[in-house]
Amino acid sequence: MKRYSYHNQPTVIWWNLVRLAEDLAELFGSGDLCDTQEFIEKSPSRPEMEKLVTRAEAQIELAGEEYKAVFQEEYISTLCTRLGLQVPQAEDLDQIISPTLELLQALELDFNGFFRKLSYIPVLSLDTKEKWFEASEVFLQEGEGYSGKGWKGAQEMIAEWLGGTYRTRLQIEERDSIGFGDEERRKKMLSVNPKFIARNWVLQEVIDMVEKKKDREVLPGLMKMVLDPFRESWGWNEELERRWCGDPPKPERGLQCSCSS
Repeated sequence: MKRYSYHNQPTVIWWNLVRLAEDLAELFGSGDLCDTQEFIEKSPSRPEMEKLVTRAEAQIELAGEEYKAVFQEEYISTLCTRLGLQVPQAEDLDQIISPTLELLQALELDFNGFFRKLSYIPVLSLDTKEKWFEASEVFLQEGEGYSGKGWKGAQEMIAEWLGGTYRTRLQIEERDSIGFGDEERRKKMLSVNPKFIARNWVLQEVIDMVEKKKDREVLPGLMKMVLDPFRESWGWNEELERRWCGDPPKPERGLQCSCSS
């Protein structure tokens, strides 16, 4: 919830880079002088140091502008790819990506699972509100409260996003003859949205199975899934595969393994 939260990742990356740059500021500001014997053996005078710092600050500021531009471009490209879009647009950040993330947060839907499930929905073929509502059920689980909105409220929010925000964006690409049909989009999305991720709660289960139950046979199976995460099945333990690839159990959602684990 603090500095290193998922929401803060873009800014905290830059925050850490600036801390590193501060320690290297004298080298940044000195330029070619840093290799001279005089610079190595003798500390710069105060006036010289002020000039070095000024030059270093200017370079850090320029790097910051480049970082923001590159990060946003790559971020938009990555999320659009996960959504099955062919040609990312600058406005996608506000018009499709942010609404999608807000939906996931509002309903506490699983991030990766959402994209994987979305892959199978023939969105362009769903042309009525009733079909959007029916399709939205794939994201929902019985017994969930969905942040107080309940099943019906969550279904309405997903259906509105699915048939409005998302379908409209897909139709734009279809109109411009740059997008995929439902089948092509499904294949593309399945190739970039893994079915399995070695989440913390999964790793903790494996640790318990090995340490407490002395079951080391689970390790080769886990490695098969880790090394080939886009498969539909791995053929070693159907029950564990289904469980580990499903929505995280509610009690384990916030579990964090220690570094030593």
